[in-house]
Amino acid sequence: MSEPGASSSVLPPPPLPLRVTLQFTYTPEDLIEGCGARPKAHKPSKNVKFFGWIVWGMALAFFVLLTRQARQMPTPNPSGDKTVVLIDPWVTLAPSALSAIVVGTLFAALVLSERRNAKLSPPQRAASANRAIRVALVICAASVIAAVFILADASPPTWQPSHFLLTLLSFAPWFLVLVALILWGTRAARRAVRTAFEKRPGFRRERTVELNSSGITTDDGMMHSHSKWQRYDRALETANTFALRDENGETTVLPKRAMVDRPDIILTVRALLNNGIADCEFLVQPTGFEVTPIPAIPLSESSSFSRPVV
Repeated sequence: MSEPGASSSVLPPPPLPLRVTLQFTYTPEDLIEGCGARPKAHKPSKNVKFFGWIVWGMALAFFVLLTRQARQMPTPNPSGDKTVVLIDPWVTLAPSALSAIVVGTLFAALVLSERRNAKLSPPQRAASANRAIRVALVICAASVIAAVFILADASPPTWQPSHFLLTLLSFAPWFLVLVALILWGTRAARRAVRTAFEKRPGFRRERTVELNSSGITTDDGMMHSHSKWQRYDRALETANTFALRDENGETTVLPKRAMVDRPDIILTVRALLNNGIADCEFLVQPTGFEVTPIPAIPLSESSSFSRPVV
């Protein structure tokens, strides 16, 4: 028995190491949100910068054309000849429109062929792509022949646009093709994740992921792997996932819906990621403590209390 005042030799037990075990099955929404996570100070890629310079150059050229059109003044004819030179707008607009239609048709044939033949073998896919290209070429040739016959039998035009308006209209089909390509690229980026989810059975297996001080251990019943924290160079938190980027540019997604069984498990995951990965970016969390409101005392009850005697 120890004497009173003597220090106790019993020490508190050491803290348990942080460890979290998650069980979940991926959904396409988890992968889309996790793979699309970007840091707040995200810099645009070289392709985005290049496209931005192209748009800026087109806007500058359009502004120059508008300025020249505004400053251009009609000059009187000194000879007094009032002969008006008629312009056939269809000779200018038809080739531009047909060229855009040909390019758009060929590109659409390739995209549709790739989407329809995703589950075929490589030889079958190549044969199907050749058939799609042949059909697209037939459509393009028929469009050109029909346009030639229509323009040859067309009556003289009565519409006489200005030179500036005719220039804008000649570029309009190519502008529509450019907008279609941008929309397709944005949709294809999201579609690529769903395609990978459908093609790879490993994404659809239930997996067990363990996070501890040494790294991440993953087991999906067919493969068991362990990755140290040094492999990852960035961790990002979104509304529903944690996204871990490794040195190869690949992303490991941890959905938060697998962490709802315990209220403190998300805090533990943040602590593990913050201890193991150098560059972490988490969502802003409210600070402080919970305050329980005290109901007010009604006046009828408060009047019954006597005033303290001093």
